[in-house]
Amino acid sequence: MRSYKQQKSALTRVINKGDADKIIAECDRFEAEYEEANQPVPDDWHRWNIAKQDAEFAKARERGSW
Repeated sequence: MRSYKQQKSALTRVINKGDADKIIAECDRFEAEYEEANQPVPDDWHRWNIAKQDAEFAKARERGSW
């Protein structure tokens, strides 16, 4: 499992690129890493949750289905 600092940096990089699909993929990767390691998520897990929701809403707006 990557360190928290690496996970946070990866999220920041994909957010700055603005690709909704990559943001969702990074958030899913974050969740999967903690599930596989059977570890509790960090206290600020909401950072990934909000990023994923924002990316999903952006995709919905692009499709015109929101």
